[in-house]
Amino acid sequence: MFNFDELKIIKGKESQERKCGSFVGIRKDRNTKEMHFILPRGFEDFDPNYNNVKYVFFNMYKTFKKFVDERKNVEKILDDKPQSKDNVSVKGNGSYRFTDSNDNEVIMYSKIEMIEGMIEVHKELDIETLIQQSGLVEEIDYSRIDSLINNGVFLKNHSIIIDFMVGERNIIQGIPAEIIEIYCYIYNELLVELDYDINDRIKDIAYNFSYKNLTAEQGLFNEHTFDSTITILKDRLDLVHRYTAYKDSSYWLMYDAVEKFLYSGLIFDNENEEGFWGINNFSQIWEDICNTFFINNLDKSEILYCDSELNFENKLNNIIRRNFGGFGILIDRSFDNNFYIKFNENKRWMRPDLVVKNNDISSFIELLFNQGIISYKVEKNRNIFNNEYIIVSFSSKKLINYEASEQMKISAFNKFINKFEVMGFRNPRKISKKYNSLIVKKINSKLYYLNGISESIFLAEMNGIFEDDRNRHSNPDIHCIDWKYLPLSYFEENSPELKLNITKQLTYDFCLHNNPYCENKSIQSQFGIPYYTCSDEYFQLHNDEDGSLQGIQICKMNFNKIQSVYLNA
Repeated sequence: MFNFDELKIIKGKESQERKCGSFVGIRKDRNTKEMHFILPRGFEDFDPNYNNVKYVFFNMYKTFKKFVDERKNVEKILDDKPQSKDNVSVKGNGSYRFTDSNDNEVIMYSKIEMIEGMIEVHKELDIETLIQQSGLVEEIDYSRIDSLINNGVFLKNHSIIIDFMVGERNIIQGIPAEIIEIYCYIYNELLVELDYDINDRIKDIAYNFSYKNLTAEQGLFNEHTFDSTITILKDRLDLVHRYTAYKDSSYWLMYDAVEKFLYSGLIFDNENEEGFWGINNFSQIWEDICNTFFINNLDKSEILYCDSELNFENKLNNIIRRNFGGFGILIDRSFDNNFYIKFNENKRWMRPDLVVKNNDISSFIELLFNQGIISYKVEKNRNIFNNEYIIVSFSSKKLINYEASEQMKISAFNKFINKFEVMGFRNPRKISKKYNSLIVKKINSKLYYLNGISESIFLAEMNGIFEDDRNRHSNPDIHCIDWKYLPLSYFEENSPELKLNITKQLTYDFCLHNNPYCENKSIQSQFGIPYYTCSDEYFQLHNDEDGSLQGIQICKMNFNKIQSVYLNA
């Protein structure tokens, strides 16, 4: 296995300077012979410490594997020999090939055999049965209780001690117990990092090996104990191999997988002409990640159009798959697809990635009230006049089905309170007062008292604030999105390619404005790009300050967050 500290991280401008293209993964530099881990675009702010690199690596491993599995499950013809008309997967020399959706480019994927081998062994061998056969699980066979009692020591209190350690039995035929322990320890460590479910027996055997051979601090993927752990595993494997006289096919299958994992490092098979781990057209994965994220996080939105081969029909009741220009498009039953240019009675079809209808008509402040983030109650002063006052408070609890930072919520709360401060008696801005008797008293940053205003007037003004916020800041009715596997810097340069992308997006926008379905609806075009951030928000909108994008918004998608949705979908 390789040490993550030995990988040189390539990101941002360096990736562009080295002309890495859309490749994401690990490969050897031809000149320096260093192993380069090339990260996705948008990772300029990534901190390349050991744990971050390890986290990204295993998430990428799962992402690539999911992509391959989904592509193999696409309902199209699979053949050993790729034909340009088919979206085909071909397996050979540890790699897969796919023709892309445009049938004019080959997507290459290559895997890491040392990890694949460990996982394949568990599929090919019944590990749980081998554990029992080798006596690694101390389950008493009560049908043989008489033979156990015969070997027991009878004590004065009528109890019996049986000096019989099931785990110490020597088995002539089968796999030695210790190589199963070594395998289970490595396999368990891998699955922990991959966040996969682990069988309890595998966990127990892994713990048993660790308890006997390693310290409590040691771990296979621990930055500080990686080398010492690998050394111990190699020593134990060597001893088992030297002192095992009988080696059957199951033994060799397990031994080869463990040996390759421990000794091969990140050295690619010389026969594999690709010579890398990763994928050389990550833009295809980027589109799958984004579409999967959006479709699995629909709250008050509705898909009208989606250019994807993935099987989303079972998740969306309103869509069907229809053929346009030879491509299967997911489309709402009531949406008339007019994404085409007509010339001499021929239609040239265009394909935006995603068109979404927004059904959320509430304002953000109203949403905070509806979910109890902002709340109010009426109390009475304890005096002879029994005057009422209104307490408005802010809660830090999490919003349901909506991603918003604490700062966004507090800002909306302050905006709401400020509206009443402007209406009231103590008006620092000296704007005409609507309610001369209204006083807004701050108790703390999350608690205010409003005195001199009735509950009915407060509610009427509150609804007016909701309406104003809804009109000024409501989401557009329709979003037309194109996923772009490009860095943010790409949109800051006035390149011919950017102009072409803008023209294409504005053409989508033009088609929507001329679609009967979108009549009297507001439309917003967006480019969705990858962006690495530690924020909890799923996306951030980037302002186009100079207007060079002609109204098209840049949506910076939080790579970690949406990748997590993709992996768990």
